[in-house]
Amino acid sequence: MGLTKKINPKNWGTKKEKEAAKMPSVPDDVPTPLPLRTESTRQFKYTPRRSPDDYGSTDNPQRRPYANFNSPSPSPRPTSMQHPQRGPLTTFGQTASEETRLIIGIDYGTSHSGAAWTLLNAGDLPHTAEISVVRGWAGDNPGEFTSNKVSSDLAYDMFGSLYWGFDIPQRDNIQRLRWVKLLLEPEPKLKNLPAQEEIAQSRAILRDIGRTEIEAAADYLRQLWKHIQQEIISAIGQATFEFAKKTIVLSVPAVWSPRARKNTHCVAIEAGLSGKDLSLHMVDEPQAAAIAILSEKRQSPKLGDCYVVCDAGGGTVDLISYQIEGTDPLKISEKVVGEGGLCGSVFLDIAFKNLLSTFLGGDFHNAPPQNLAKMMSDFEYGIKRQFADDESKTYSLFMPGCQDNPGIKLINGRMTLTKEHLYPLFQKVISDIESLIRRQIHGLEKGHLTPKAILLVGGFGSNQPGLTLRSWESVSTGAVRCELLGIGNIVPVRLSRLNYGEACNRSFIPGRHFEEDRYKCPYEGTWKAMNQIQWFVRKGQEIKGGTPTSFDFSQLFFENEVDWSSDSVRVKATLMRSDDNEAPDRVTGTVQTFVTVPFRVKTSFIKKYQRLLPGQIKYYKVPTKIEMMMGNAELEFWSNVDGEREKLTQVDIHTPLPSQNFRVGTLELPA
Repeated sequence: MGLTKKINPKNWGTKKEKEAAKMPSVPDDVPTPLPLRTESTRQFKYTPRRSPDDYGSTDNPQRRPYANFNSPSPSPRPTSMQHPQRGPLTTFGQTASEETRLIIGIDYGTSHSGAAWTLLNAGDLPHTAEISVVRGWAGDNPGEFTSNKVSSDLAYDMFGSLYWGFDIPQRDNIQRLRWVKLLLEPEPKLKNLPAQEEIAQSRAILRDIGRTEIEAAADYLRQLWKHIQQEIISAIGQATFEFAKKTIVLSVPAVWSPRARKNTHCVAIEAGLSGKDLSLHMVDEPQAAAIAILSEKRQSPKLGDCYVVCDAGGGTVDLISYQIEGTDPLKISEKVVGEGGLCGSVFLDIAFKNLLSTFLGGDFHNAPPQNLAKMMSDFEYGIKRQFADDESKTYSLFMPGCQDNPGIKLINGRMTLTKEHLYPLFQKVISDIESLIRRQIHGLEKGHLTPKAILLVGGFGSNQPGLTLRSWESVSTGAVRCELLGIGNIVPVRLSRLNYGEACNRSFIPGRHFEEDRYKCPYEGTWKAMNQIQWFVRKGQEIKGGTPTSFDFSQLFFENEVDWSSDSVRVKATLMRSDDNEAPDRVTGTVQTFVTVPFRVKTSFIKKYQRLLPGQIKYYKVPTKIEMMMGNAELEFWSNVDGEREKLTQVDIHTPLPSQNFRVGTLELPA
């Protein structure tokens, strides 16, 4: 989203500039969008690359910003007045009390992003709060200004100027990045995506300009947040915005790995979504969507009703099944382990590009970027969202710069497409989604339950006939609803999507343990079995909100391994995970390293657990405990040693790789 250059009142020029200067202004101390320049005189200033582990606490006052744009305050601009007056809530110009709450839900998507918000005064009932959707996006195409979402694309030009959303010019010196959100997922599953060309192109652009994936995503989210603030201020006033207690709820795909979730959290921090006067929470996208829909009066869920929720977005598809446990207030429980995949609507774009390449050949490959962008825009807004299983329906696509070819129905720069052309594009993606839905239904049937409806939400849901309640903005409005009502109150019990445990050594038992795992323990001198694993959470196990899972184990030390002059010793535990329905008893190729948790143990506590080996050799076998809290979209860890509980912030979440021959010399569990 871009604005014109700031107007200097001392040097008014044209009549247009004088009129612009009279527009209602946005106060200088409110973050505002970066001005976009067609002729830049400043270079984009990049900071050195940093890893997600460099961010540390969100309260760190020394934290350095990603990039220094050195941009002046933008010129005043008229704001969109799409939001209704707030009725009984604080109205424009009023001063909010300290109890006024402003809750903003942000849905950062692969192809499109959106936001919603509500203002809640003391005494207002949360379940009756009015939720508004952010609009007012800048763009050239009809409908973009009032769209419920904005494009997630961003771009940089050769001068370092940043563009985002619908307002990206089609010029040769503009390098457009698409699907940046997918780059936050470092797991190997991305390697087999059909989007490899687009992903590789975005990564190449980032390398050229010296930006990381996290930095680029933060650049986008920062501009989105500035626009959201301006739209909210235009509706409720500056004073109310400043004094309200602000909370942002950012949604993340349920299929995201822990590393991708951490990357997303880092992006949010760098984009300014967390700070002294701003709280940041995260929630899974399908959970937010489900709560948004089931909270609607028109849905009228009844006690015992079951629903399959399918959040089919641009890049990811998430599914989960719920049963209604209470209606006033709403209370739901998970009945089938959630699952999903990378099979969203952006993969239709890839298939459509391949179709154009086949039809047009050289005309397609030699087409100027602006012509190709126009074709894809027509497909996005005129074909993809309108496609129906109708033999008689045709679709017209503008093909600028292409020679007529009656053989493919390309006449006078327009090509006529039919179901015969388009159905195969949808078939693969839809079949993947249908397979995921069938698995959820089968899971309900195993528990002798039947779904009342399949709730299809997200952008891809807008062109899927026969399913219930298609709402593009349900994730962002649901994120607000989760914070209003308290997600722990609505979904008090969840089902674990994975097995969680730790690699360990056990006393070797012939016939039970593999001979290849046998080794002699240097601490106790007895035969042990390595490559063993202790599971503390099983896939499908009920997890109560606010209740941590404990990992109990012993740390082993020799006398010379402890610095007795220090008050404490730094130790670490490595936790494992597995997606197997039946988790194995030993570390196999399906078991992956998950997270390394460093913590400290007091030397005075270690001394209490002295033991002796033959020859009066001292060693210590110290009981320790790690607690893991599985929140709505985040993981938190604590150490619990000698009755002292401490939250751990420096946790290393791994990009999972299969672990083989995992011998843990300092972790010991009973046989």
